[in-house]
Amino acid sequence: MVEFRVGHQFLVGKTTLTTFTVIDITDHNRSFSVVCEDGKVKNFCVDDEYIFGHYTNNITQPETQDTEGRFTVEGEDMEEHTTPWEVGTKVSFEVDLGGARLKVEGYIVRNYWSNYYLLSEKGVSVPNRYWKVGHSKCTKVI
Repeated sequence: MVEFRVGHQFLVGKTTLTTFTVIDITDHNRSFSVVCEDGKVKNFCVDDEYIFGHYTNNITQPETQDTEGRFTVEGEDMEEHTTPWEVGTKVSFEVDLGGARLKVEGYIVRNYWSNYYLLSEKGVSVPNRYWKVGHSKCTKVI
C-alpha cells in the first residue's frame, strides 16, 4: 500500500484528468487537503475520488519524526506582508534545530495570524504536524 505524503500528486478523473497536489494530511492515508492545478484548495478523500495515477515526486525517504506536533519559527520583523501568499502556495524556510541548520519545504495551509503562516511539511504522512512560521522567514518555491 502506498504511504501518501505532503507533496505527492494525483491524477484524478474518469474522462478528464485533473492534477491534485497533497498540501495537508487530514486523516492518515485516507483524506487530504489538496491544491488543484488551477490553484484552488479542496478536500480530497481516497474513497470518494477515482485516482488514475499517483506521483511521489521523489519523496521516498522515511520521515525523521512521524508524530503530531506544532513548531514555531519567529520572523525577523513583525510587519505583515502587504499581500500575503495564498493557501496552497509552496514555500521554504530555514531553522536551527539541535545545532543543525535545516531547510524545510512545505505548503501554506492557513494564514490567519497577522504575521504567521501555518505550514505543512513536505514528505510528512501524519495529520496535525505543522510549522507556524513568520512571514519574513518564508520564500516562495517555484
